Amino acid sequence: MGKVSTTLLCYTVVCLLTSGKTTPGENRTFCESSVRQATEAEKNQALKKARIAAAQYKYQYPLIEVMRPSSVRRRFFLSFSKDWKIRRKLRNDQEVILRVKEKTWTCTFSLSSNNVGLLSGWKYFVPDNKLEEDDVCVFVPVGEQNKTLVLDVIIFRARPEID
Repeated sequence: MGKVSTTLLCYTVVCLLTSGKTTPGENRTFCESSVRQATEAEKNQALKKARIAAAQYKYQYPLIEVMRPSSVRRRFFLSFSKDWKIRRKLRNDQEVILRVKEKTWTCTFSLSSNNVGLLSGWKYFVPDNKLEEDDVCVFVPVGEQNKTLVLDVIIFRARPEID
């Protein structure tokens, strides 16, 4: 099967009116994808590969997360499992470095009563890595860089033709 490129159209909107969740003048980024929906078999295959990869790092407490619409489109918030052991070591608004091969992105860890996960830089990580709904990421803690947690990210595509 040949590789096809994905089109991830991202645009920024400046809010002119407040909706309760936004502030006038606030910039909001939205993305829309042109790729087809993944089949159940493709979703299961991506998750299976991620679990196999994560098992190789079990002593580093890897985290497996399936990309949801809120992670890769409008909200750009990646929720982390509340059971992830590393989460307990992080503080609200702490920076985290995500690394894919040699490229890095700095994100902000958010901790509230309802959500635990990544904000800010995550909205740049998503299009740079062509993440789509149902893709699976394995986050592997690999140490610190200037007292900032570094997570290697391994991406498993739900649609194998996308690269």
